[in-house]
Amino acid sequence: MSEAPLPQRAFRAVGMSALSERVAAAQEFVHGPVIAWARRSPLHKAVLGHSVHPERRIGAVHALGTDISVFLLLGSLVARIRGSHRVGVRLGLAGNTVAAGAGLLGGHLAFNRGTGRRTAGAA
Repeated sequence: MSEAPLPQRAFRAVGMSALSERVAAAQEFVHGPVIAWARRSPLHKAVLGHSVHPERRIGAVHALGTDISVFLLLGSLVARIRGSHRVGVRLGLAGNTVAAGAGLLGGHLAFNRGTGRRTAGAA
């Protein structure tokens, strides 16, 4: 059977669709100012140095996004335990939105930038 498994075929179909191109353009529009700021920031030149690869900067934003989403979701849990359901729902939605954005960056790193590729010796 030379046909690729269903999840792989589905991922390729989504990745080659016109909709995914629009999503990528929207991501670039939204995250462009953040990445441009990171390139101009004093931390980029003074602390991180010029030899830092773009993958590491994207990874840093990805990690920050996951951290923020965890704290938002914990805040949602605390608010709901204390009886403030509306605040808990809003914090939960914000946490899920940030987690989705961080996940998109992580997926971009793994699939488009090649940081998730494994070689025979990397087992």
